[in-house]
Amino acid sequence: MKIVNKRITILFALLMSIVFASSANADLLYGAMSGGWTTDQVGMIIGNNPPTKSILTNLGGTSGARISAFRTETGGSRVAICQYSNVNNPNGGDDVLIYDPYNTDWKKPLKELPMDKNPVSNVRGMAYAGKYLYACGYDFATVARFDTTNDAYTNDKTFNQLNDGKYHAEAIAAYKGYIYAVITHAANPWGGDGGYSKNKLVKFDADLNIVTSMDLNGKNIDGGTVGAVALKDNKLYIASIGGAQSYSGVPNPGSNIDVVNLDTMEVKELISVKTLKDQYSDDEDMFGEWSKEAYPCDFKGVVVTPAGDVYIIANGWNPNITAVFKTTEADLENAKTNAKTTWKMVKVFYFDAYVFPGAAYDAASGILYVCGAETGEYNGSLYKSADGGASWTRYDSAALGGAFSAVAFDVLLKPTTSVITSQDVTVHSDAGSVTMSGIEVSSDISELSGKDDYSSLVNGVAGTQTIYAGRSIIVNINHSAVPDSAPVTFTIANFSMELHSGGAPKAFIKKHGAGKFDMFNATYDAAAKTLTFTISPIGDYFSEGKIIVGELADKPVDPTSPTSEGASGGGCNGGVAVLALIAAIPLLYRKKMKSRKESIR
Repeated sequence: MKIVNKRITILFALLMSIVFASSANADLLYGAMSGGWTTDQVGMIIGNNPPTKSILTNLGGTSGARISAFRTETGGSRVAICQYSNVNNPNGGDDVLIYDPYNTDWKKPLKELPMDKNPVSNVRGMAYAGKYLYACGYDFATVARFDTTNDAYTNDKTFNQLNDGKYHAEAIAAYKGYIYAVITHAANPWGGDGGYSKNKLVKFDADLNIVTSMDLNGKNIDGGTVGAVALKDNKLYIASIGGAQSYSGVPNPGSNIDVVNLDTMEVKELISVKTLKDQYSDDEDMFGEWSKEAYPCDFKGVVVTPAGDVYIIANGWNPNITAVFKTTEADLENAKTNAKTTWKMVKVFYFDAYVFPGAAYDAASGILYVCGAETGEYNGSLYKSADGGASWTRYDSAALGGAFSAVAFDVLLKPTTSVITSQDVTVHSDAGSVTMSGIEVSSDISELSGKDDYSSLVNGVAGTQTIYAGRSIIVNINHSAVPDSAPVTFTIANFSMELHSGGAPKAFIKKHGAGKFDMFNATYDAAAKTLTFTISPIGDYFSEGKIIVGELADKPVDPTSPTSEGASGGGCNGGVAVLALIAAIPLLYRKKMKSRKESIR
């Protein structure tokens, strides 16, 4: 039956696994210190524009502040600003402010985690996997998990069994559902050589149970350095200082770059300062103005680009310099045997006082960011290069709103939702005229976002499948010329997406009075950048209807399953691995591990 002047309000929820097309623009959030060691300012660089300084002020975090960008399970862009209070409080951690950087006026965080809601003190890094955010902290070797569903950030799992004052969690990464933490150990970090043991890489499942652990070659990493570790595909690169940090201009010969194959849990030392000096002759490309005997730097950071270029950040005191080396993955892999490769020192920063190093790379724009200084600025400026280190743009303290805090910056992750306007969405039907009279983007989270079991919510979805869905768009449509039995086709233009492996775009909608959604196929044309889907018959679904455009995909492999890839830790029994880790812990603290060991045998 035709209903004259019928208006339908249709709510679209956009696919959250849709990504922005790559652009030449880079977005970065950074911390600055207007005086002393306190990171009290936050600024932003959007695209190729100059910095917008002081978007947040009077934060009160020490120089241990950290900025980490991440995504929610539904693809939302988020950034965590961690403020380290420098209070030795084992029952509380950093104060953490979480923002949606592309949808905020910065007046109020999306969520604040006060010290008593966050067990991680002196946050060294964050990683995200599915609906969980993970953080590691230096002070008490803590690794914690937070549930990001509905932006709640509830701490539901914590590993802190290495809290003896000698272990420190310095870096964290996520790969194939597992969490990897780099743990350092020093018998006496403030005396002599520090008594550093070899770094350990600890592999956790999603619930922070230990799966396995292994010794690395390097000793001590500076997790406060942005870029101390780099994850490229299945390879985790780790820059180690080699022991206690030198203040005399003589680097640690054991300062090195390790790489771990996370599929096999095998480690290889790629280069060390000793090898660097032994294998390379004195030349300007390699050592700048120094002879190899006078070369003063330890390795502090490593950046690996999608194209296979590698930037190694080296740093030293007395003289106070930061050097940037450039090479390739292939040449770094063979650096210990090749006397001459493509290694080149592309930049050296000289300054009067020590500056924390730090580096990050924006894959979308090809821009490398490095912290350095070329004057008496105490804690540096931000430099960027879009041509592989051939030329650099400098943002000094005046441009940034304060001395650059090298431990507090990160490249933002753009939300996985294409920008949609009223001109992007069209509807049509062969049965008659359909017109759209308005469109409004909503910030509401879709009811199909972040669920564990979609088979009970959507007809035709198996228990082994999941749905990636997102926020809503409200569209007002007049379709008085279309009969209720007719199909109606929707097209979204200027639409970019990147499906999960094996995933397919779908449209989800409920019949009148139904409790579950039905599912319709959608088609994405990458060349034309359009998404198209048809709902039929329209009369079964609308007087006021809600369409959720999303992706249907297989669930990620459950890392707690005995049959999961890598669950045995590359051939090592999980229980044996736990015992091996415990063997490195003083007897006084082994009792703390008993319950954990019992639970994962």
